[in-house]
Amino acid sequence: MGNGATAFLVGPELLLANHHILQTKETAQRYQVDFEQSESPGVSRRATISFALEPERCFIADANLDYALVAVAPRSIEGADLLRQGWLWLRGGLTSHPGDAVSIIHHPLGASKRIALRENKVVSLSNPAASGVENIASRLWYICDVTRGSSGAPVLDDAWRVVALHSGDLLRDPDESHVELLLGDKDGELPLPEDPAVLANEGVVVGAILEDIGRQLERTPNALAAALLKDGPAHDESFGGHQAYSKLGSHSR
Repeated sequence: MGNGATAFLVGPELLLANHHILQTKETAQRYQVDFEQSESPGVSRRATISFALEPERCFIADANLDYALVAVAPRSIEGADLLRQGWLWLRGGLTSHPGDAVSIIHHPLGASKRIALRENKVVSLSNPAASGVENIASRLWYICDVTRGSSGAPVLDDAWRVVALHSGDLLRDPDESHVELLLGDKDGELPLPEDPAVLANEGVVVGAILEDIGRQLERTPNALAAALLKDGPAHDESFGGHQAYSKLGSHSR
């Protein structure tokens, strides 16, 4: 399985991934999602459960916000029920601040599921005026142990709520003109990436994604995606979401 990345379920039969991975419906048709790819010391690796993507039922994406929302087949290639995987609710209005801890659950380099826990720190949030999304900052910047294959991972706060969709790295300008804009007077107080070419890791704020999905649904209604904008549970965010994370990869179809 090539072109591995991370993705996660955000509702019944709905998967959130990056646009730079799933750019079109035609691209999505060549991908499948693999669940249960995790390992624990002394425990046998679980068998992978694979589901086809069904972009003909739902495909909403935006290149600027680097997200793609796509439908997943309700039953796996092996016959398993997708609902048993659970999902992570997306909720608008969540805010993060410099110094806040975040965690990322991902498949780096296409490996089994890994968890980068809360020693990762937020360094900045983009200015809403420059985000292209009214009154909502669209980018969250943080320092985290991620690499290729981590794209599409959920960025979670200490309450395990999804605050952003991991997109990639923010690279330094040759003249470092945006270092002050990003870090301000906190430079030196917050962690820095190991790679000197990287200023910070970058995620797309959930509120900006939901706002864009709402606008697109006004133009092209889709009942499956519309359920995503309804209020989720007050406390149980995950609905079994510990199994909602998946590895996204291309396949012959």
